[in-house]
Amino acid sequence: MAEYSMAKMAGEILCDNMNRSAGRVHAIVGRLPRLRTDQTATVPPVESGEPLEVMLPIIRKVQSRSGS
Repeated sequence: MAEYSMAKMAGEILCDNMNRSAGRVHAIVGRLPRLRTDQTATVPPVESGEPLEVMLPIIRKVQSRSGS
């Protein structure tokens, strides 16, 4: 788990650096809640978000940026 956490942190730092540069690339960075997927399926009930409800606003944000 330590390697996973370090890799996530490194990716977030990279995105932050890219966003601060004067380039045309802009990374949208955010942490997603647990989503209901095949990989997160469990037998006991666990609170999970609906993927469409969580991802649709993010997709719209990306689309609005690509049109500007």
